[in-house]
Amino acid sequence: MELKKENKILIEQNREMECKLELLGDRIDKLENEKRPNNSIVQGLRIKSENQDELKTEIAETIKKHLGIEVKITGASKLGPKTCLVELENAEEKKNVMINKNKLGRLVGEKICINDDLSKKDRVIQGRIRGIASSERKDGKNVKIGYRKLFIEGEKWVLNDNQIRLEKEADRNIVLQVLPKN
Repeated sequence: MELKKENKILIEQNREMECKLELLGDRIDKLENEKRPNNSIVQGLRIKSENQDELKTEIAETIKKHLGIEVKITGASKLGPKTCLVELENAEEKKNVMINKNKLGRLVGEKICINDDLSKKDRVIQGRIRGIASSERKDGKNVKIGYRKLFIEGEKWVLNDNQIRLEKEADRNIVLQVLPKN
């Protein structure tokens, strides 16, 4: 009888610790995202140099050539053979790049993508949303993807953080899909 009481207490303490750990993880994600408001990830651009100045110049020239806008890049680092982290001077420049990035889809023979610099948790969520979008497109539906949201045939589906699911914005009782936590 005494062991059962101790076991119940330990189980409850474990649940409380898991909740606290999840809250701390969410705070860390929020702090990380606040640290990189002007950052973007450029993928698909073949850059041979590791030199930061050459990276900044080449990325700025690519953006000017393909998006038609001039940007000032304050920092750039190579993450992989075709992936770079780019820090733009301010949020206005980043917004301008993100608005115009759809022009990259018109490139023939190249697949260059520009995305927000997200935390690991947000990258996983966005990846799952892209998977849902792909499935809906295969069904012949018109789909657009946003940050933590999806537009299917003009209807907006938003992420409910508490239950990790996509819900219809107009009626939160209608669920498109529950996303796994990990």
